[in-house]
Amino acid sequence: MIHPFQDYQEYINTGAKTFSDEPRLNPIPSNVIINKVITGWGATWAEIKCKRHSIILLPHKSQIASKHLKHLKEDYTQDVTEAISVEKLKKYIDARGIKHLKFLSTPEGLGKIITALKQSGIDPYQEIFLLCDESHKITTDVKYRVNISSFTDHFFQFKNKAMISATPFKPSHPKLAEQGFKMIKVNHERDVKKDITLLCVNNLGAAFKDYVDQYDGEMLFVFFNTLNGIETLITKNELKAKAHIYCSEDGVKDFSLKDGFNAFSKIDSTNLAKFNFLTSSFYNGLDIDGFEQMPDIVILSDPLYAEWSIVDPNTDVYQILGRFRQPYGSNEMKDRYRTATHIVNNHHKSVVRLKENVQSDIGYSYMGYKALNDLQETVAIESVTKIYEEAKQRLRPYANLINTRQELDPFKVDNYFYGWKLNECYGHPITLPLAYEFSELFNVIEEQKVYLPEDFVAMSKTMSRYSTANIEWCCAEIIKNQFVSDEQQRANNRNDLKSRFPLIIRAEEIFGMAKIQELRYKKSAIERALLLYDIENGLNHHGLIDAICRLFIVGVSYQVADVKTKIQKVYDEFGVKKKAKSTDIATYFIVTEFTGHVDIKKKELKNLNRSAEDKTVFTDEAGIKKRSVRMYQIIARKFNSSTLNSTREKPSLRC
Repeated sequence: MIHPFQDYQEYINTGAKTFSDEPRLNPIPSNVIINKVITGWGATWAEIKCKRHSIILLPHKSQIASKHLKHLKEDYTQDVTEAISVEKLKKYIDARGIKHLKFLSTPEGLGKIITALKQSGIDPYQEIFLLCDESHKITTDVKYRVNISSFTDHFFQFKNKAMISATPFKPSHPKLAEQGFKMIKVNHERDVKKDITLLCVNNLGAAFKDYVDQYDGEMLFVFFNTLNGIETLITKNELKAKAHIYCSEDGVKDFSLKDGFNAFSKIDSTNLAKFNFLTSSFYNGLDIDGFEQMPDIVILSDPLYAEWSIVDPNTDVYQILGRFRQPYGSNEMKDRYRTATHIVNNHHKSVVRLKENVQSDIGYSYMGYKALNDLQETVAIESVTKIYEEAKQRLRPYANLINTRQELDPFKVDNYFYGWKLNECYGHPITLPLAYEFSELFNVIEEQKVYLPEDFVAMSKTMSRYSTANIEWCCAEIIKNQFVSDEQQRANNRNDLKSRFPLIIRAEEIFGMAKIQELRYKKSAIERALLLYDIENGLNHHGLIDAICRLFIVGVSYQVADVKTKIQKVYDEFGVKKKAKSTDIATYFIVTEFTGHVDIKKKELKNLNRSAEDKTVFTDEAGIKKRSVRMYQIIARKFNSSTLNSTREKPSLRC
C-alpha cells in the first residue's frame, strides 16, 4: 500500500495565489525538496523569471516544447533535446549579452549543457542554479528510461540546486543526507482536494460503453495508457469520427496504418474533439487549457489487460486532474473540469508479496550476480566470458538495479519498491479505495458495478505494432525503399523502419524477405526463428528463458496440466532431451499453487454424465458445472528476457 510521505523538516503555511507570491520560496532555496502540493502553482514560471542563470530539468519533451514556446521571446529560454547540439548551445550562451541563461532540458540532456558551459568558460557547478522539476518522475520513470537517473552524477556537484513536485517522493540517495537536503511541504489555505468518482467494475469495456452511452457533456478526456485499449474503445463504441488520439510520434505512425483514426503527437487546444484519448506521456507537466468547453475526465485502469495502465492516486491521478487549468488571469482556484471518474477493472486478484520477500529477492539475486561475476573473472576464453556476462544480465532484480559502474542505483531501487507498492494497490478490490483515502488528496465517491458475462465488451489487441498486416506493410516498404535513388533518403527511410520495426529489419537482414514470407508474416514465428538463430550462432546462451517466458503472462493463472504441456513443447522444439514436469515452471517464475475452478467444456459433459461420480466436479450457484483443478498463478519473472524487438506499446522495459 502506498502511503504519502509525512516526515517533513519544514512546513510553510500560505495563502499565496502563485509560487512567486510566496517570499519564503521565491527564489527557490538550495538543497531542498519542495512539495508544492498543488499543480499549476507556477514554480517553473517563477524560476524562469528569476534573476539568475538556471537549468530546469523537465521529464518530457512535450513540456519543454510547451514552456519554451511561451517563454522564448521574453525570457531567452533554450530547449535542450537530442536534436540540439553542443555547438548550438554554445552559440546560445555566447549570444546572451546581459540576459540570464534559462535551459529547459530533460534529465538526460544535463551532461550536454554542462559540456557547452565549460567550453564557454562558465563553471556550471558554481554559477548555475539547477532545478529538477516534477522530481517524482525520476523515481517513477527510471524503469523504462534507464539513463534518467544518470543526471545525479552532476546534480550533487552543483552548489545551488533543488527538487520540486506537487507529488514528490523522498529519494533514498545517500548524498541527500550528506548534503543536508531539507524536505519542505507547503500547506495551502485553500482546499487542495480534488473531486473524483472511483468506479470499480468487473469488465472495463462494458463500463466504458455505459459511460459513453450516457454521456451528456461537452468534451471528454480519456486517459488510458495503452494504444491497444484506445483503438479498441474507439472502434467498439463507433467514435472514430468524434475522437482524437494524443500519443507519441511512433504511436501516430502506427495509427496512420489504420483507417479513420485521428492521432496527433501534440495537443492543440483549438483543434480538440468531443472525445480525446491520451496516453501517459501527454499529461505530465502539460497545461490543458485554452478552450471554452467544460471537460469531463475519465481515467481507465485494467491490470490484467494492460498492467502499465495502472495509476497511482498519490501521483498520476492527482497530476492528471491538475493539468486542466483555469484561463490565465482567472481568480478561480479550482481545476477546470466538471467531473472526474477513475474506472478500474478490479476483477483481478493477485498474490500480495510481503516486503521482506521483495527485499530478499534483491539479496538473493545479488549473491547470484556476484558469484557469476567472480567466476567470470577466472575465465580465459572470451566466448565463455560472454556466457557469464549474459547470465549476469538476466538475473532479476539485481541486474536491473545497477548503473553503468555496476553499483546499485538508489533511484532504481526506489522504483523497484514503488512498483511493488503500486501493484499492491491493485491486488485486491479493497486496496485501491484505501490508497485514495490515505492520500488525503481527494474527495472520493466510491461506486461498484457488476456486469453479466453477456454484457462484457472484450478488449482486443489488434493494435499491436507487429500485427500481420503491419508486418506485411513493413516488408512492402523495405522492398519499395530499395528503389529509392537518393542514397541518404534510402538510409533515412530504413532507419525510420528500423526504429519502429526492429524485429522485422533484423529478420530481413538475417533471413531475407523470402523467409519472412514463408513464416506468413507472423510475429511469433519470426521471433521463434530469430531465437533459434541466436542460439545456434552463440548469440543467446539461455534461449529457454526467452522461449518459456513468452508462453506465460505474469498475473495470469494456468492449469498445472497445461503448464507441463507448454513446457514440453518448448523442450521438443529446442531439442532438449528432457521430460517436462509442471514444477519446471518454478525455474523461470515465482509461482503460487492453488486449487481453482474451471468451466467444464460441452464435449466433456456427455462423457461426464456417463461416467462414475467425479469428486472434482461440482455445480456452482448459477447451475454451471465446474471442475476443481490444481493451478499455478504466475507472480513474477526470475530472469530478464533478451530484447528481440521493441514495440514501444508498453512504456517500460521488458524486464
